[in-house]
Amino acid sequence: MRKSLLFLLMSLCSLGVNAFQLEVMKKESGFFFALNDIEYSEALFKSEMNSGLPNDIELVLILNDRLGTVGFQKVRYRVTYDLWDENYLCERLLAGVTTRSTISNYHDLLAELSNLQIPNAFSQDLFVGGESYFLMAQVTLNSISEKRIERIKNWVSSNRISHSREVSSSGASLSGGANIRGSGGPTFKKLFDRILEKYMSDDKTSAQWRSEFVRSEPFSLGVVNESE
Repeated sequence: MRKSLLFLLMSLCSLGVNAFQLEVMKKESGFFFALNDIEYSEALFKSEMNSGLPNDIELVLILNDRLGTVGFQKVRYRVTYDLWDENYLCERLLAGVTTRSTISNYHDLLAELSNLQIPNAFSQDLFVGGESYFLMAQVTLNSISEKRIERIKNWVSSNRISHSREVSSSGASLSGGANIRGSGGPTFKKLFDRILEKYMSDDKTSAQWRSEFVRSEPFSLGVVNESE
């Protein structure tokens, strides 16, 4: 199973055009993983980041040895543009710990999120002396899990049934929509058709944007690009 998963992830390395540089650095406190020159879709990135809505950038980090996967970690950056103060509030969630910062302008935000350093993503207990490891990483913007997709499907379905009953009791047809009240009718249908179109796919995780998987050079507990 581990070998099959590893083969699948390695195959994904050759797909897509959204690449970045993945580097492993060794410090006294442990390994730092640097994802540099992340090539977001800039028009989409700028539009979403300036919307005033929360936006999530997620990193998937998969640690492998010669036999397969030994560690898995997700890192989330949540960015919200403050329309009042005209700055960006950035939160990073790693291993249950949240760190917060404020970024004053879009140029600095793009520079910050295009070059990410992740400290101590994996416990040192996972590393064995003399063993060789490599990291695989992927970046997504506003991803939505299969579980959440299923919740959206169920919610849309139940709301359509509810509004259909409301229309039936009022004597109007759903297709006509003349007497549909509140948020029902054609507007309601279009909204949720858009949600489903945006998020439904055969993938386990859909996203507005995603990079390909990138693989690091092999490294071990010895010196690897040691940095102060």
